[in-house]
Amino acid sequence: MARAGTAPGTIAKLNRAFIDALEDVEISQRILALGADPTPTTPSEFAAFIVSEIGKWRQVALVSGAKEN
Repeated sequence: MARAGTAPGTIAKLNRAFIDALEDVEISQRILALGADPTPTTPSEFAAFIVSEIGKWRQVALVSGAKEN
C-alpha cells in the first residue's frame, strides 16, 4: 500500500519490486511458511481485493455485534 496521491510511476516501480521479490523462490517459500499466499497482482487487482475484503469483514463485524472503540 502507498499513500493516496502517490505518483503512478512510483506505484509501478514499487509493484515491480514486490513482484520481483515474490518470484524469488526463497522469499516465496518464507511467505508460504508463514501461512500467507504470495500472489503477485497489479495495483488495480490489489485495490479490488481490498475493496472486497472491506465489504466481507464489515459484514462479519456487523453480524458479530463488534463495536468501534
